[in-house]
Amino acid sequence: MHAIQTEYRRGTKAFVAMQKHANTHGRLLPAAVSSTAAKELTTLFLNTASAPVLGDNSVDLFFDGQKKFAQLFKDIEAAKDHVFVEYYTFYNDELGNQFRDLLIKKAKQGVAVKVLYDAWGSIGANKKFWAPLLATGAKVEAYFSSQHLITDFRLNYRLHRKIVVIDDAIGYIGGFNVGDQYVSRKKKFGFWRDTHLRIRGNTVYALKVQFLMDWNATVPDDQAEPYAIDVAPLSPENLATRHIHLGEAPMQIVASGPDSSAQQIKYGYVKMIASATKSIRLQTPYLIPDDTAMDALITAALAGIDVQVMVPDMPDHPSFSVPRSTTPIT
Repeated sequence: MHAIQTEYRRGTKAFVAMQKHANTHGRLLPAAVSSTAAKELTTLFLNTASAPVLGDNSVDLFFDGQKKFAQLFKDIEAAKDHVFVEYYTFYNDELGNQFRDLLIKKAKQGVAVKVLYDAWGSIGANKKFWAPLLATGAKVEAYFSSQHLITDFRLNYRLHRKIVVIDDAIGYIGGFNVGDQYVSRKKKFGFWRDTHLRIRGNTVYALKVQFLMDWNATVPDDQAEPYAIDVAPLSPENLATRHIHLGEAPMQIVASGPDSSAQQIKYGYVKMIASATKSIRLQTPYLIPDDTAMDALITAALAGIDVQVMVPDMPDHPSFSVPRSTTPIT
């Protein structure tokens, strides 16, 4: 396992160094998206998160859970080789059972199925719930398993990612978890508004690597998976010479977690806010800005930037309820 991680870090370091050099000389991003702000943001994520720029992506956006899961299930139905699933919340309810049963069907067809879920976020999806899927030979693991629940309640130490990788061809990432409330079946919450991305293209490789990193951090060493990704087609030269069409653009997948003292995602938000020249539209289920982020928003508003922030009228966690009388930023 140590050798695998060492080789992966070495390969990533070399690839990121190649991209940083290309970005410095204006050869990483296609001209259509190669503004000064874009170059600087790209460099920030290369430096703080070793997040490579991957091109030739087609992205579909979902704001409705029913539509997202309908498309996801359709894509899983068509899977031929593997389906990797990673969610913070996987409830034992109607949608959760539908999802699990679909994975059982695919596993019986010979598709390799791996599921990684958070033990705290998926209380109720116990061994009995997963037993029928495990019986097919599929692999299921709980990140930071139940033995840690009593000793560590820090929410930032949980697995909050929502990733699905299908045959290295289609990837999903976003905000929808697996449960009836996320498809608007819970009267208490009504229509659930969230955002999810369906990605086709080279960025699916980055999602796969992130899944494998989380998987390998969870399983015993002898069950670790190799990071077998061919990066030759993803070189800066190939990326910069692509013609950008509508819906096809370079992307970076930026991961952050307690394994690093760097605040990669926060740095990105602050940089984007500081780079704004006309408007800022911020939409989030949990608005808990620290002083740096709040100062950036206030500074932008005072500088004449049109700043609009949207939070839920009904939060799904009382501890994240945001008073409406916070410091004005406009």
